[in-house]
Amino acid sequence: MKDVCVKIPEPLYEFLAKESENQGISIALFLTNLLKDWIGEAESEEFFRFLMGEALIKAEYYRSLMKPFERKYSTYFLDFKKQIDSSKQEDFQAWDDLIEWEAYFRAHEEWTKKYEEIKNVWSNNRDS
Repeated sequence: MKDVCVKIPEPLYEFLAKESENQGISIALFLTNLLKDWIGEAESEEFFRFLMGEALIKAEYYRSLMKPFERKYSTYFLDFKKQIDSSKQEDFQAWDDLIEWEAYFRAHEEWTKKYEEIKNVWSNNRDS
């Protein structure tokens, strides 16, 4: 099972930790079960599918923003970053593109990770 990292207020975390510990389960499983209890099995599955869809849409949005740079430089971000880092010649346009491209790259990675985390929490706990 994969852990999901989210920032929540300390009192809420303490409550979740205590309740999940009392039941002998992980916080992720506790939240999944709580969601099933609150809105029902079918609706909780729909909710998780919605969250996964939103995360995937955002990941693909940032991926689409990287495409023009890939076409312009005929390479992928990590290779381009290596080229810029090892270059002895300063190219301010390439440097500006690198900064923008890196922001899109990092956002794509973040949303892809969030998608995988949501998917793992749901798929690992749906039969519980």
